[in-house]
Amino acid sequence: MSYGGYGGELQHYQPQVHPPAGYSAPTTPYPWTQPSPPAAPVAPYGRVAQPPQRPALVTMAATLAVTGSLQFLTGLTLLWLIAVAGNQELGTTGADGVMFHILNRFNDRMLTGLAFPLYLFPLGALALGLLLPTRRPWTRLAFSLLGLAAVAWLAWLFRYDLEWLILPGAYIAFCVGLVWTSAASRWYSWPSASDGYPQPR
Repeated sequence: MSYGGYGGELQHYQPQVHPPAGYSAPTTPYPWTQPSPPAAPVAPYGRVAQPPQRPALVTMAATLAVTGSLQFLTGLTLLWLIAVAGNQELGTTGADGVMFHILNRFNDRMLTGLAFPLYLFPLGALALGLLLPTRRPWTRLAFSLLGLAAVAWLAWLFRYDLEWLILPGAYIAFCVGLVWTSAASRWYSWPSASDGYPQPR
């Protein structure tokens, strides 16, 4: 039975509690308010661009440059030591005299300046060969320029006997050509990590 619109039900009264002065409720960010990580670069047709894998040809070029330089440096140093020892032990007449003059001429040419390019070119190839897999574009350019300079110097050194240029020139040209293949060019042209792009492993 209602009395003036009141049906007689009990009303539940909940007192309002006020927080003390200076109190601030902790704010918990919702998942959808978290900043999203930067998006990966998008290739044509909406696909995410993936970094290319390091080509095997780049690894081959680096391996050939390092091993070839080490072998050349080892052989050159051994030959020079033999020439120095031969000058001290061999006689200057007879059969020993022929070998003595050959070794003595080689030692003199090394001491008068031939040693500098014979050591600097392979040492530079060794250093740049180790840097080729780091995917820095300047290493490929420096490696190519060093190879071109080495071939030009060998052509001048063997200008009267160009057949001696065939083997080292072909080896250098092959190593340089490996880093200029299409796969190697795509790998070297991939943007750096500072641009926010995924990096190849």
